[in-house]
Amino acid sequence: MQAYLERARWSDGFICDHCGLLGEPYRFANRPGVFRCRHCTRDTSLTAGTVMERTHTPLSVWFWAAYLVASQTPGMSAVQFQRQLGLSRYETAFQILHKLRAGMVRPDQDRIGGKPEEHVEADEAHVGGRTRGKGRGVHDMVLVAGAVEVRQRKLAGSRNKRKSGRYAGRVRLALVPDRSARSLGGFIERTVAPGATIITDDWNGYAKLGERGYGHIGRGSKHAIFALQGRA
Repeated sequence: MQAYLERARWSDGFICDHCGLLGEPYRFANRPGVFRCRHCTRDTSLTAGTVMERTHTPLSVWFWAAYLVASQTPGMSAVQFQRQLGLSRYETAFQILHKLRAGMVRPDQDRIGGKPEEHVEADEAHVGGRTRGKGRGVHDMVLVAGAVEVRQRKLAGSRNKRKSGRYAGRVRLALVPDRSARSLGGFIERTVAPGATIITDDWNGYAKLGERGYGHIGRGSKHAIFALQGRA
């Protein structure tokens, strides 16, 4: 596993993180994950800059954990994760799971809704609740905007008895400061491909999506009902 990780990180040979020179490093028998540059004599860890940096958990556990996170479609709790990996401490399982999930998020996600046969539904909601001990009417809610692709199921094959039906595709969520057209419109522009058809409620924060280059349909429209049913 160490050899595989080394090839994945330095496919063209070891490059020092400090001086940037290419060359075979010094290797230590008692510290197999540490490489010393022959030019600047500074050490570089094999896991430096990864989610495994400064870990005391064996690489075999990390690789098995990565496989579980990537292959389990419904996801799993930290307790299940701990049991599958055979870890003695819940905290270790939780930290590994959290780091792997964070590492799987792409900072430059593609914008959704780019296909002509798809449309996007968007809405916003307050998440949270009343906070005990802070007085009546005081809460710690945050405003979350969401957009989801709506796809049409293809004709049924031998394994799918349903002939039609809508289902959710990719989802984008983000915190927004308020329900203004500036905040909601900015969220749509960052997450939805230009020219996509967007279905929202009749809140005026979405009223100017047409000016931003989107096909906008309010749910109060008769056309929106047909679109939701996959007939548009």
